[in-house]
Amino acid sequence: MDANIKIYGMMAAILSVMLVFGTPMLVKNTQSFSDSPTWIATVCPTIERADGSIEKLECTHNLLVDQGKNFTAEVISGLDFTSATPGTDFAKHISLSSDSSSPSASWKVLPSEITSNGLDRHTGTCAINGVGNFSCWYQFEATGTQSGIHLAGLNWNATDGANSLVAANALSSDVNLESGDKLTIFVFKNKYEGHKLDCLHKLESVTATEYREM
Repeated sequence: MDANIKIYGMMAAILSVMLVFGTPMLVKNTQSFSDSPTWIATVCPTIERADGSIEKLECTHNLLVDQGKNFTAEVISGLDFTSATPGTDFAKHISLSSDSSSPSASWKVLPSEITSNGLDRHTGTCAINGVGNFSCWYQFEATGTQSGIHLAGLNWNATDGANSLVAANALSSDVNLESGDKLTIFVFKNKYEGHKLDCLHKLESVTATEYREM
């Protein structure tokens, strides 16, 4: 009888310890999971006027559209989510639009994508910016008048108008260009949410070291 009492006492003590310490430990693990970094991206445009003057626009966040999420899943898994070809198609082609809409997760291409005046879709130059981070940029040069540039897009297909949009961005203010004006779109992909980014506005060679986190 004494042995049974001792066993039940030990079981009760163990259960008490689990109740006291187990719940906080479970909550702590859940909190650590929910606080994990979230993947974000920022777009920083710069305008160089034909007279040499420079205008820097505020950096704004990119929207990863649903098709872009599927593209990411396809590149990682090799499964057929989209029409992209893993290992061949890369999200580095930059497009522009004068449509006044706000980016939508359902978009597959920028609405009213610009295909003239030297502002059609172009392939950007990309660089690695540390673990999990990269940047792509391209400098457009207008060959004619273009008003109200409102959107920028990142695509996996270089063909104008192709349904290959990965991410869409609304510029901080609409851009009007005349012949000879240049617009640089700089896309910075950063895996850590909540970090303040010092987005660099550079018109020539942007290297992987030309950024810093604050």
